[in-house]
Amino acid sequence: MADRFRFDIKDKAVRAKLQELNDAMRSKKNVKAMGDFLVEEILDRTRGRFSGVKATGKNVSKLRNVTPEWAKRRVKESGRHPQAARGRKSNLTHKGDMLDNLQTLPTFSGLVIGFTSTKQADKAEGNEARGRAFMYLSKGEISKASDFLRRKLLKNI
Repeated sequence: MADRFRFDIKDKAVRAKLQELNDAMRSKKNVKAMGDFLVEEILDRTRGRFSGVKATGKNVSKLRNVTPEWAKRRVKESGRHPQAARGRKSNLTHKGDMLDNLQTLPTFSGLVIGFTSTKQADKAEGNEARGRAFMYLSKGEISKASDFLRRKLLKNI
């Protein structure tokens, strides 16, 4: 059954282009670029638009507001990030440490977007438990990532 979908490509130029495409998709440089693109998407959406995504492929939604107590407390603290939210709004940026620690982490089989600091990872988990999930990608962000990768691959072959 599987042989029905197997193609023998006799054209050497086409076979070479397919091999180049395959190599570009596996390139550590391209994998890292894709990871960095996704991190920037998450940061822009979370910090810039006060929004998160509750599960992969779901729609973007506003982050849950902070408690009135936290809103009062954070106004008084020093060292606030220039993009820190005001009032009860949340963009998960107070001092900026957690989101600034979000990085592309290479793995044997590709990459993971995560935190190098356990403390910042714990903060992210705590925020998710409080209704402020942000580490997932929306349907639109997945589409943008696909377009980014396509452009990147086409540029390299």
